[in-house]
Amino acid sequence: MTDDHLHRAREALAAGDADASLAELAGQRGAAVAWLRALAAAHLGDPLRVHLALRDATRQTALPSTAVEDVARPFAEAVLADDPAAAAWRPLAVAVHQARGALDVQDDVELAVSLVCAALARPEPADPPALLVALTGLRRHLGHLADTLDLARTAQDVARRAGDAEALAAATLLLAEAVHADGDVPTADAVIRHGGRWLDALDPTAATRLAARWTEIRAAWASSD
Repeated sequence: MTDDHLHRAREALAAGDADASLAELAGQRGAAVAWLRALAAAHLGDPLRVHLALRDATRQTALPSTAVEDVARPFAEAVLADDPAAAAWRPLAVAVHQARGALDVQDDVELAVSLVCAALARPEPADPPALLVALTGLRRHLGHLADTLDLARTAQDVARRAGDAEALAAATLLLAEAVHADGDVPTADAVIRHGGRWLDALDPTAATRLAARWTEIRAAWASSD
């Protein structure tokens, strides 16, 4: 297995094509190959294949240095979405958590928080805006309003400086929802308008989607009152 094969397999995973990644790894052996197979199986939502590949990946060697970043964000996003795929990511998340020697956690949400924080603490974390958005969502899920507000503002700033329209829209929505939950509806609407102005400079389509999504959320809340 050459580095080129591994690189192409990782590129396929990054593009969301787990099948292409597995095809690139076909017939190859080694711990690095097994780890990528485990990631691909998790992306496909196949817990059994994850277990088998993870066993091969850790049989004679430690987890790769990229393990935290490989697992933290997809596991967190699956947990937040209540996605059945979280079950496929869980063995990898647990393995990474244990390899770090971290303290025991209560549930998947706390496990995801631990991994995302570890990924953000790396010297040069991959995709900080998306990681911060994930962490904000997790803290909101745990009911930590003050943390949610602070993290959402930080995620907004980091996403804006990085030119990441998707993360900026997600952070703005999380901030508005948190402000709304705190009982300040006018400020929540202002957060959306302000974030929309930032988004207009990056991606006007994203600004339109954000405004439409906020309208849907406000309507849903109104109908439930």
